[in-house]
Amino acid sequence: MRKRLAVILALALLTAGCAVTQIKVIPYNEATVYPNYTPEEIKIFRNFPPQKYEKVGEVEVEAPGYNPESYFNRWYGESSASFDDKLREAAADIGGDAVVITKDEPVGVTDKVSVPAPYGRRVEGVVIKFRD
Repeated sequence: MRKRLAVILALALLTAGCAVTQIKVIPYNEATVYPNYTPEEIKIFRNFPPQKYEKVGEVEVEAPGYNPESYFNRWYGESSASFDDKLREAAADIGGDAVVITKDEPVGVTDKVSVPAPYGRRVEGVVIKFRD
């Protein structure tokens, strides 16, 4: 029984250590080509701005992170600034001026019978291009 628990624990630690940040970009119109910007030029909003804009795509960043049931009980994932940087990079690639965050939520499940699974965070946003 102890050997089996040790194997399960080792696999869980290896899996958590191999988890990576996933970035998904969905351009709305791939035929339209916008000039690329540097990520530093991209703004991050929590609400849609009052300026006129058009929606050019969606981005999603998901990463492993905090596990409240872990023995170590610590955050080992991406920081908020890192999430913003990844959103900016994705928006710059499709020519956006800004990202409006539409969802920011924890993800993950826990199997209370064996080893808790790592929790993470998912941030979704709409990439917008300002109109003149």
